[in-house]
Amino acid sequence: MCYTDEARPPLPPISGAAASQGDFELTASDGNKLMAYFARAEKPTGAGMVVLPDVRGLHEFYKELAQRFAETGVDAVAIDYFGRTAGMGDRSDSFEYMPHVQQTTPEGVASDTAAAIAYLKSKDGGAVKSVFTVGFCFGGSNSWNQSAEQPDIDG
Repeated sequence: MCYTDEARPPLPPISGAAASQGDFELTASDGNKLMAYFARAEKPTGAGMVVLPDVRGLHEFYKELAQRFAETGVDAVAIDYFGRTAGMGDRSDSFEYMPHVQQTTPEGVASDTAAAIAYLKSKDGGAVKSVFTVGFCFGGSNSWNQSAEQPDIDG
């Protein structure tokens, strides 16, 4: 993992608030159900961010990171990689993530990322005009791969 369990994202200069945020379920085009977390900007800029976590999946750090993006005007969704292998369960510090990391596939990550992009472009997700990805550790390589795989990613 890239961050300790106690780590939290730093507070950037805040230009607004996260108007709404919370856990929700996404369904990918292949039928996979995955956990996700949304944070909508109080003063949206038209940009959206898909947050691709490290090997722990949808850990609290990445939920808070989505909120930090929303506070700067960027609607955000953080996704979990393990719906196919671990279901919709808890991803707290006790979650044994490595067996599930080993079962992820590029196709699965692409399908789940596409679901997050579709959500951000929908009215419920903020109807964003441009979408970006950001990832950390395992998520960093996934973010890089998505920039090549997803035609709807702007950066």
